[in-house]
Amino acid sequence: MKKSYWFAAFLMPFLLTSCDFYNQIFGTFVVQKTPDTLVLSIDPDRTELQYLADDSTYAITRYWMDGYGNRLYKSLDERFRRGALHGERKEWSKMGLLVHESYWDRGTRIDSLLEWYDTTRQLKKRIQFDSLGNMEFEMNFHGNGRRASDTIQYNGGKRNGQINFYDENGDKTTTYVYRNDTLLYVEVFKKMYSTLEGMAVMLASRRREDSIKMVNDTTPKNIIAIEDDDW
Repeated sequence: MKKSYWFAAFLMPFLLTSCDFYNQIFGTFVVQKTPDTLVLSIDPDRTELQYLADDSTYAITRYWMDGYGNRLYKSLDERFRRGALHGERKEWSKMGLLVHESYWDRGTRIDSLLEWYDTTRQLKKRIQFDSLGNMEFEMNFHGNGRRASDTIQYNGGKRNGQINFYDENGDKTTTYVYRNDTLLYVEVFKKMYSTLEGMAVMLASRRREDSIKMVNDTTPKNIIAIEDDDW
């Protein structure tokens, strides 16, 4: 019996150091615990603290704030799965208008990406992706709704051929030529260049006319003398 007491007394310090009560008093052993919440921002006032339903998925929401620290509008809402974007992602302007919307599948952008101008609901850009994240086509627009470029087609996520870009009046400004997504050259179109080219053509035409006139004025002419028999 005495041997049993001696053995229990020997084990007691080790048993105590393994419990939280002893650790809180003496602090000789740190117990590691897994948190059930997650914060990914250095500014907690701009981040909504999300409870983790499990260990692999979470969401982050950020806000636009006024000068007093009050929340005005959401600025960002995105969801993650195992550290990668997964699901819908949205951004808002300081006016509270939606400016970005995209969809993700475990870190790969899929479906469509839509962007709007930050002061209006006018569509700025639309890109379509396949299930592997390759771009299929792209459309760009000006703030007045006019197209900013041709519809850009992608083959396996790469551009080929020429792509025209336009100003807000619909006039062509540049042409980009690609081969296998490598830019070969760029053509620039400006009204000023067209005017200068027209002036150059006009000046060349006038110079040609002046040259012809000068040649005609200096060319020797056949003079026919008429003799009078009375002389």
